[in-house]
Amino acid sequence: MHVPAHSVSRLMAAIAAVASAVLAFEIVLMRTFAIESYASFGAMVISVALLGFGASGTLLTVRREWFIRHREAVLFVSAVAFIPLVLAAHLANQHVPFVPGKMIADPEHALWLLIFYVNALVPLFAASVFIGVMLVGYTEHVHRLYSADLAASGVSAFAVLLLLWVVPPQLYPLLPIIPAAIGAVLVARGRPQQLVALAVAVVTIAAAIGLGRVRFNEYKGILGTLRTKSVSGATIIAERYGPMGFLQVVESTSERTAPGLSAATPFGISPPQQHALFVDGEKVGSLARLLSAEEGRYLDWLISALPYQLQANASGARSDQGTSVMAIGVAGGEDVAEAVHHGAQRILGVATNPQYVDLLEEFRTYSGNLLGRPGVEVVVADGRGVAETTQERFDLVMLRGLDASGLSVSATPGSAESYLLTVEAFEAYFRALEPGGIVAFTMRLSVPPYTAIRLIPTAAEALRRAGRDDLGRRVAFIRDTFVGLLLVKPDGFEAGDLVTMRRFSRERSFDISWIPGVRPREVNQYTALLSEHYTQVARAVLTGSGFIDGVSVTDGYLFDVTPTWDDRPYFSEVVKASTLTGLREYQRASVAAQAAPSRWSEPPGVSPAIPGPPDPARPGAAVPNLDEPPPSVPNLDEPPPSVPNLDEPPPSVPNLDDGPPVTPPDVPNLDEGPPMEPGGPAAPVTPARGSAEAAEAADAPAAPPPPTGLFELLAHLPVDLWSVVTRWVTLAQAVAFGALLILLPVVLSRRGVRTAPHKARTFVYFACLGLGFMVAEMVLIRKLTLFLASPLYATTIVLAAILLFSGLGSGYAERFGPRRTRALGVAALGIGLSVLFWVTAADPLLRVLLGLPTVVRMLVATVLIAPMAFCLGFPFPTGMAALDASERLRPLVPWAWGINGATSVVAAVLTDLGSIHFGFRAMLVCVAGIYLVAWIVFPGRDTETQGTASAT
Repeated sequence: MHVPAHSVSRLMAAIAAVASAVLAFEIVLMRTFAIESYASFGAMVISVALLGFGASGTLLTVRREWFIRHREAVLFVSAVAFIPLVLAAHLANQHVPFVPGKMIADPEHALWLLIFYVNALVPLFAASVFIGVMLVGYTEHVHRLYSADLAASGVSAFAVLLLLWVVPPQLYPLLPIIPAAIGAVLVARGRPQQLVALAVAVVTIAAAIGLGRVRFNEYKGILGTLRTKSVSGATIIAERYGPMGFLQVVESTSERTAPGLSAATPFGISPPQQHALFVDGEKVGSLARLLSAEEGRYLDWLISALPYQLQANASGARSDQGTSVMAIGVAGGEDVAEAVHHGAQRILGVATNPQYVDLLEEFRTYSGNLLGRPGVEVVVADGRGVAETTQERFDLVMLRGLDASGLSVSATPGSAESYLLTVEAFEAYFRALEPGGIVAFTMRLSVPPYTAIRLIPTAAEALRRAGRDDLGRRVAFIRDTFVGLLLVKPDGFEAGDLVTMRRFSRERSFDISWIPGVRPREVNQYTALLSEHYTQVARAVLTGSGFIDGVSVTDGYLFDVTPTWDDRPYFSEVVKASTLTGLREYQRASVAAQAAPSRWSEPPGVSPAIPGPPDPARPGAAVPNLDEPPPSVPNLDEPPPSVPNLDEPPPSVPNLDDGPPVTPPDVPNLDEGPPMEPGGPAAPVTPARGSAEAAEAADAPAAPPPPTGLFELLAHLPVDLWSVVTRWVTLAQAVAFGALLILLPVVLSRRGVRTAPHKARTFVYFACLGLGFMVAEMVLIRKLTLFLASPLYATTIVLAAILLFSGLGSGYAERFGPRRTRALGVAALGIGLSVLFWVTAADPLLRVLLGLPTVVRMLVATVLIAPMAFCLGFPFPTGMAALDASERLRPLVPWAWGINGATSVVAAVLTDLGSIHFGFRAMLVCVAGIYLVAWIVFPGRDTETQGTASAT
């Protein structure tokens, strides 16, 4: 087809500029959602908004002749329209009061979510019309145009990454506006249109600068802090921005937090005033500050002080060297300051964001020059990578899972993978330990337990793989109401360790969920849970005794608590098929237990939700042990007991030889309800008579009969587990809208698509391309996150490499000319061989190379991606050219563009679900199979045969 107004090179430059603008808009939309709203819903909105590419294909198919006749005008109008629409979408999103947790109770919030979709869809639709008209209107140059589209998008990924370090968040809309303006000028016909494009761009840029500001969602944590300004003087005193987060430091007299602080902390001991550290509007911790001896006393009452006491009290406590600590996940430096307080002589802190280190340097005086202390070193790296490659050995490896990740995931944390919490990660931590060393995790708890509890099976599996047996004596789990501490000592805890743990827990009112030889009366004493699930799961996986009818606790528990692996590193993805019904029954049972009359039966924690096998040490264990006096029942008419004198010494440590450890009975207490069936709820422990829980339940009104249905089930799911709901909802939307957009041209087109042959083959072929390309791209991003030490770097490098080399492959595929089937065969073979490499050899190779500098690892990743990416660029332009080569198939060209766009959106969600449930290797194998199917059904085989016959 003749190009009347523009040279091919100018068209290539224009589509490259607009494609760069589209990619920049997607990244900007993700970052602004992370900062101002909810990151995972940003991904959801973009997934649906990308259906704009499918919508443009539908429109082009129905009105193909009109768009071809007016292609130059459409290109100009769509490019110019994209410029103000980007800013309008950004400003509109800032005023949408969307709160995920309210969607069930208040359907209005579902409407607000729909408005998010529209805001993102409209600009992307304008840009997709531009790209679609380019490819459909100039099909004879499709290889070069598509090559420019992909290559420019790849370069844009690098450029946006660099610009996010220097462009403040309030000016993020400028990143897509500027390249879009360049594209509009390039397709303008004559000086008047160029002036119009420049005028629109200048006005939009001025408006973006004048109106640009960060507007946090009303439920963001930083707004809650700043609202107290009149009382606390809360003020932002420092800011940093970049692709890894928008950091803000807040000075406030009310900031005195200490997660894991004992409820028994003596009066007068409390955290001092702190500078709070927020990332993307959510608090991740506090800046470490210089503390006097008196101010630092509260650190001894944190649950995280226990591993330091264990190491200090260990035999031969390395008095000549002191304790050495690797602290993974340093944010404001609190971990490092805590290690200094406890006398550690060697401290290696690992921070993922260089801006954390910059803040510690800026507030050097405030922190007492923490980074300049002898023996203290903080490196910017991935903690897992440091553990895998370090040659140094440590007495203690500390990890914190207490705070937000900096990507606003407090609403739905399950949407991201974590390589710090897999079986292979535990093995790396074990290798980094000195003999007798300890790995310690602190993590926030939930009711019922669904995240921290998963650490226990994961650690147990790592110990098995490390050749350890008798797992029960190598693991401990201590908790309070809100924070849990997992301790893993591969060499096994000794008698002195058990004394220390019991004394520490008793003095500070922390509950022992599991230590070697734990007794029933030691469990669930201070912050009593209705059912001690941590003890039950620990007993099951550490002693192998937790079975009912051959079903293990980990299978029968209402959440997924199986170990996580590098191939499926989704630690927070705990929702399974039975979870919704299990949660409903759990909550009903909890309400019933609190409202029911109670009487003393056994000490708390004795009757588990899932009973273990008979205990030979205690035949007839359902009957209370008469040798152990029952706890006294308080007289409610008597005044409460007096407050203990804190100046008196703590009670003596119990005699550990007072009898053998007792496991829970195999017969459940009939007064406590039935045991939990596999996949069902736990039967809660009845509150003791006279307890605060029982008194409160007695006055509580009877609960109304609960509603039924899907929404009633969803109402029981905690908001921070909604990622699984949003993912399935997104898939349903993408499939529904995608099917509609694909089928509409067939229904509405009076001629063209309706009468064209090979519609089924065309649909399958381009659907395979949309699915296969996106699956390969997303799986490689996730697999390379560990190697590149950051999800941000992995996303950037993979996007850039795949798009750039796919663009090169698209241009190279033109050399095959009419031998299109051969080109597809070469592509399918190359993709298959690349998949074989990534499935079998990539992981061992990447692990060996983890110690290389970051820049070198980026180059290595690019080289490894290049062969597959090059082959991925062949099929789409080859298929488009094949359709255009046949007069009968030519009407299918815009339809094929729409199919590719619509199925790409579906593929993005399917990849997440498939990776979570089947793993990365399985998804990569699917990629090879998808392209094999595409080669088999290639709709251009007939045109190639006809062309060969004509030439003969």
